[in-house]
Amino acid sequence: MEEIRIETIAVLPGTAKDGQPEPFDELTIRAGDMVSIVGPTGSGESALINDIEVFAQEDTVTGRTVLVNGEAPPELICRDPANKPIAMIA
Repeated sequence: MEEIRIETIAVLPGTAKDGQPEPFDELTIRAGDMVSIVGPTGSGESALINDIEVFAQEDTVTGRTVLVNGEAPPELICRDPANKPIAMIA
């Protein structure tokens, strides 16, 4: 099995709850970054975390795209739960 080293995860915008385009160009998280997602209830924090966790490819409610190292994520880390490198702790 090939090892995949993740250097960056980039989130490309989709649409907000009102159907308008999200007001950012790209959110990039680099290996070693510590990130907190905060906001009022219902503002989309869980949706953002979910999009990252599932490596969204315009296939979630938000329509966002998540890139790994600047490219679409490899199937190996998308489809096999044993190889998923992202997890949410609540």
